[in-house]
Amino acid sequence: SVGAWLVRWLVGLRPLTPGFRTFAFEPPDLPDPTNVSYTLDLGSKQIVVAWQRSENKLTCSCSVPDGLQAKFRFREETKECGPGSHRWELPLTPTPNK
Repeated sequence: SVGAWLVRWLVGLRPLTPGFRTFAFEPPDLPDPTNVSYTLDLGSKQIVVAWQRSENKLTCSCSVPDGLQAKFRFREETKECGPGSHRWELPLTPTPNK
């Protein structure tokens, strides 16, 4: 569906295991849009992700509910996250072929 495509490719959120027990948060490496926020309602739990791009940095946040795990990736940066709120500020430099 269009909604699933937007969540995967624009928000950067996708399940790695059924029910999003483990999920990936991979913000796209694109110049536009400059910020996105999204809440995925899983019934009794919510995954909340956001990212904002400025000229020289990418700021990302992810709220991981109890019982879930997240894998964050942007370019060469990777993090594994358990339950709680997480935030990253990553420098933006031009990438080859972009």
